[in-house]
Amino acid sequence: MTYPPASMAMPLPIVFVLLAILAGALLVGFLGAPGGRMRPLVTIVLLGLGLVLLPLGLGAVVIGQPETGTLMVWAGVLLFSCAARFLRAPEHGDGDDEEDEGGGGGGGPKGPDPDPGGPTFDWDAFDRQREGWGTERGPVGAR
Repeated sequence: MTYPPASMAMPLPIVFVLLAILAGALLVGFLGAPGGRMRPLVTIVLLGLGLVLLPLGLGAVVIGQPETGTLMVWAGVLLFSCAARFLRAPEHGDGDDEEDEGGGGGGGPKGPDPDPGGPTFDWDAFDRQREGWGTERGPVGAR
């Protein structure tokens, strides 16, 4: 049994809207500001879903489901652009989110930012003091 060929053309305004959304997501994902904090689990899930959707979408196009395949590939590319934004984020953000992944390792509460005209560290005095420390060092524990 043969089926009549389906029309694969979408109206031009819809194509332009989809292209604009996809181009905007790619620009934000790869060239925009990085995410606030790296989230490894979310990034892995986004990349994994994108890696699953791309071949499934291409397979759907091959077997004759172009609308489904196009949406799957489109979603996979959007997931990759979201993952790119998270991948460019610093490992530890500003602490503005409420997640606590534990692990310790310092940080602690952040103090107020120092005043621009406030006291600074005198590195020249430190270097002068350090010169007097001496250069001879013996093995640790030797008497």
